[in-house]
Amino acid sequence: AMGQWRIGTLYVEGDGLAKDEKEGLAWLYLAAESQEEKAIKAIPELEKKLGPKISAEAKKRSNELKKTIKSQEDDVQDQNGQ
Repeated sequence: AMGQWRIGTLYVEGDGLAKDEKEGLAWLYLAAESQEEKAIKAIPELEKKLGPKISAEAKKRSNELKKTIKSQEDDVQDQNGQ
């Protein structure tokens, strides 16, 4: 969760990555699902700034990221014979 929060803040701030607040919010949503306090605290302000339409798009992107991460985790487990 901490890593997801960090990725989110890098996108939001444009620190080392192209600034993309919607993508950043998507990563913050992922971190918040794992109870990352910093993400939980950051989300309301960013949602207010971006508005409901962009926030909804970020939530959809978050769900896509979650599926991709799950698929990659499953692939690793398959490769390890688990």
